[in-house]
Amino acid sequence: MILITRPKKQALDLKKKIDSLGYESIVSPLSYFRSLSFNLEAPKNKIILISSPRATNILLNSKQIPKTTYLLIIGNSSFQKFDQAGFKNIIHVTKNSDEMCNYINNGLKKILRKNIFSQILHLTGTVSNNNFIEKVKHIKVRKIIIYETKFIRSLDLSVCNYIIQKKIKICLVYSQANANYLIQLFKKHHLEKHTKKIIFLSLSKNIAQIFTDAGFKNSLYADMPTQKSLLTKLSKI
Repeated sequence: MILITRPKKQALDLKKKIDSLGYESIVSPLSYFRSLSFNLEAPKNKIILISSPRATNILLNSKQIPKTTYLLIIGNSSFQKFDQAGFKNIIHVTKNSDEMCNYINNGLKKILRKNIFSQILHLTGTVSNNNFIEKVKHIKVRKIIIYETKFIRSLDLSVCNYIIQKKIKICLVYSQANANYLIQLFKKHHLEKHTKKIIFLSLSKNIAQIFTDAGFKNSLYADMPTQKSLLTKLSKI
């Protein structure tokens, strides 16, 4: 049985795909999200950084920025949505935050010489990668919170029982925050000894490293940080 830890809507969509491949799965969201009200200053002389599909959807639905806004985007799915919406000034797209940080610190310097940008506005949620901002050089990055992440208080009893009964063989994890919180829940429910043989399949290497560092030996990750790549990896387990 495969445990899916994504937020409910995405988890149910993923469950359909996994079940169609012949696997048995169970949905147990670890977190949920709530959009927050926000007002963007005129983005002139600023670059907007988008690092999650959720921030992408919220920003596009808000219609707060013109299609001439300069954008840095992490994730191909987010890029496609902005591209289809008609945004013309997409400076760069990367697969993950490490690649984006490297680009800002190196490749972006050439653009900064030709254009006067005062700062990067990072539109994100209450739970995000603070290390990213600390690593950026040459330009100020200001975080703007546009959605709130809330975590569940405890695992469902049925999930705990499945774990104790060794029915959960694989667990899919899509974010570093969920990885850290899932480990906390294992400790809260005294499930550590029951989870050591579970295969944790993560969307990225950085997420998988969290399980490895916590002592879980069966920590794998997708070749690319996309759901398609993760499902391909799943099919090979």
